[in-house]
Amino acid sequence: MIMNEKNKENFRLSNKCYNCGSSFSYKKDKCRDHCHITGKYGRAACENCYKHIKLTKTIPVIFYNFRGYDIHYLMLRLKVSLKKD
Repeated sequence: MIMNEKNKENFRLSNKCYNCGSSFSYKKDKCRDHCHITGKYGRAACENCYKHIKLTKTIPVIFYNFRGYDIHYLMLRLKVSLKKD
């Protein structure tokens, strides 16, 4: 996990879980939430929340200005072919 001095200080000073807002205690141990792809530190989370955080298997795709490019015609054709089935 990649943590700089600022991140270490942030973790040390945090007293609540960023996800559920509960205060850390002996029963709720403080965990270092991090990105499992890049390894960068995120925020402090309680053990319960940390165990339930999962990676999504979808990638959001946003298209902008489709009408100005040739892909617009391809998508129109695809839409027509999908309606026939």
